[in-house]
Amino acid sequence: MVEWKQKSIGELANIISGGTPSTTVSKYWNGNIIWVAPTDITKQKSKYLSSSERRITEHGLANSSTVLLPTGTILLCTRATIGESSIAMQPTTTNQGFKNLVCFDKTYNEWLYYAIQPLKSKMIEQASGSTFLEISKNVLCNIEILTPPLPEQHAIAAVLSDIDELITALKKLISKKKAIKQGAMQELLTGKRRLEGFSGEWVEKKLEEVLTVNSGRDYKHLGKGDIPVYGTGGYMLSVGESLSDVDGIGIGRKGTIDKPQYLKAPYWTVDTLFYLTANDGYNVRFLYYMAQQINWSSYNEATGVPSLSRTIINEIEQKFPLYEEQTAIAEILSDMDEEINSLMAKLNKYKKIKQGMMSELLTGKIRLEVEDNGEND
Repeated sequence: MVEWKQKSIGELANIISGGTPSTTVSKYWNGNIIWVAPTDITKQKSKYLSSSERRITEHGLANSSTVLLPTGTILLCTRATIGESSIAMQPTTTNQGFKNLVCFDKTYNEWLYYAIQPLKSKMIEQASGSTFLEISKNVLCNIEILTPPLPEQHAIAAVLSDIDELITALKKLISKKKAIKQGAMQELLTGKRRLEGFSGEWVEKKLEEVLTVNSGRDYKHLGKGDIPVYGTGGYMLSVGESLSDVDGIGIGRKGTIDKPQYLKAPYWTVDTLFYLTANDGYNVRFLYYMAQQINWSSYNEATGVPSLSRTIINEIEQKFPLYEEQTAIAEILSDMDEEINSLMAKLNKYKKIKQGMMSELLTGKIRLEVEDNGEND
C-alpha cells in the first residue's frame, strides 16, 4: 500500500481569513450572503453549515476584508473557540475569527474536516494573544497532518460520515423524545389531560402537607463506602453512611437551586442541598416530576448566591390528585425517562466508537482497502 506523507495544512488547503463589514453602515447588512461568526459554528448539530444568524449584502462584501468562500470550504475557528469547524454547504463569508480552508485538488474536504479535529489541543497550545487567544495564519499553515492518498481520504471520510449520521439521527430522536416528555409533563402534572379511569378535582395543598424538607450535612467525617454523596451539581463521591433509607428529591439550598435531582436510597446530601421525602399518601416520583415544573428561581431569597429556605419551600402551593393517579402519571413519565436514558447510553456508545475509529483511521493504524485508480500519488 502507498505510504502516507506528513504534510502541512498549508500544503493541503488554501488558508483564507475572514473579516467584518462596518456595523455602522446599514447597507452592508441584512442581505443574502451568509456571514458566519464562531457562535454559528458552536451551536451546529451537524458538520454542515447552511445558515447564519447574520447576513451581509454585496456592498458589505465589497467593502470589507471578508471573502466569499466556495461551497465545501472548511470554516475553522481560530479565535476564542479555537479548533471548532463546519463545512460550508453554499458560498459563505466569515468574520475575522476564522482561518478558512479551501482544499487543493489532492485534498478531500470531508477527510480534512475529520483530520483537523484531533489537532484542537495543538492549535490552542500554539495560539497567542493578551486579550484572547488566536492562532495565526502562519502557525496554522505549518501544522502537519499525516496524509493518505486521495482515494484513501475518501474511504476514511465515508466511514466516519456513516457513524456521524448515526450520531446525528440519535441526537434528533433524543430531542424529539425530550420534547414529547416535556409536553406530557405540562399536561399530566397540571390535570389538563387526565388518564383513563381517573376523575375528580385535584386539591391545592402547600408543599409542607405533601413532603418533608430535610437538611443535608457535612460528610467529611465519614469513611469511604458505597453510599453516593450528592451536592447541587449532582453526584460527588461515595461514603460509608446514609442519611435516608427512602427515595427523595434533591433541591439546592444554595447555588444551583433550579435543578431537582431524584435521589435513589440510600444516599447522603451535603449541607447546600435539601433532600425532600414524600409524606404518606404521596408518590415521591410524582413529586420529583412536579418539582421539575416549579420555577424555583422565582423563590430565590438572595441578591448574591441564589438560595432557598425551608420556609419558602413549605409555603409553595400546588394541586395534587389522589395517590393512585399520582402513581399512574409517574409510571408514564418514568417509562419516558427510561427510553431517553437508553437512547443517551446508545449515543455515548456511538461517540466512543467514533473516537476509536478516528484514532485508528486518521493515524494509519488501520488501513482501508481502496482501488488504485491512479490517484495514489
